[in-house]
Amino acid sequence: MATPAPIIVVEENQLVGLTVREAITKLGAAEADCDIDDEPPGIARSVRVKLDDGRTVKLSIDRHPGMMRENRDWPFELVADKPVVRVE
Repeated sequence: MATPAPIIVVEENQLVGLTVREAITKLGAAEADCDIDDEPPGIARSVRVKLDDGRTVKLSIDRHPGMMRENRDWPFELVADKPVVRVE
């Protein structure tokens, strides 16, 4: 029987200041494990990362002028290099 992969425990302060891409890598996740959330009027403000153990981590990003998408169809690359400002 295979040994299960270790659960990655990352403290919040280890993710703040990293880019979204760096943070999801540190969490052991991938782009496919992420959903982008917005605040009205359709401005991307956070990335929800689904972890293998069932938990979800929310990585908040600052409001940026080019982040508005009325159809809420943000490509991951739009947020990938934004710094994480808060983790929930």
